[in-house]
Amino acid sequence: MQAAVLAKYGREYFVSLRGRRKNLRSGEIAREERDAYDASMLATRLMSFWRNGQKGGLARRALYGAQQCSEWVLQGGMATRERYGKDYYSEIRKLRKRYRKGYVTRKTKERLLESFKREAIKETQQNSGVALPWKFMLERNTAQAGKKIARRPARNFSAA
Repeated sequence: MQAAVLAKYGREYFVSLRGRRKNLRSGEIAREERDAYDASMLATRLMSFWRNGQKGGLARRALYGAQQCSEWVLQGGMATRERYGKDYYSEIRKLRKRYRKGYVTRKTKERLLESFKREAIKETQQNSGVALPWKFMLERNTAQAGKKIARRPARNFSAA
């Protein structure tokens, strides 16, 4: 069969075909396929590692109580602070491209509340006619901020 095709098209046709090919030798093509295969196998292994780690974490949570889990969290946080420094998490937050809607840190809430108080005092001193609405707004925002700024209780790991 090869002889028939060679007789039909001629040797020069096949030489020109090889000349029009990309500059990839058969070994390079095989290497690219092997690299793609290795990358897919690595991704599969990483996913299985992640799943197994998650299963192990869930099993550990079932075995130990909330107090022990909280202790581990505390130790992990202290180790991270010791290793990377005090500003580690704030640097991570700076790298975020976007935040969830309504996300404000505790310090930002406190700073905004203080600036609101200063504005209210300045406005009431300049114009006594608006003192009552400003006083109402200040009391309302102070009460709301006090509720939101209060720290949430620790999560209960045993109830799951």
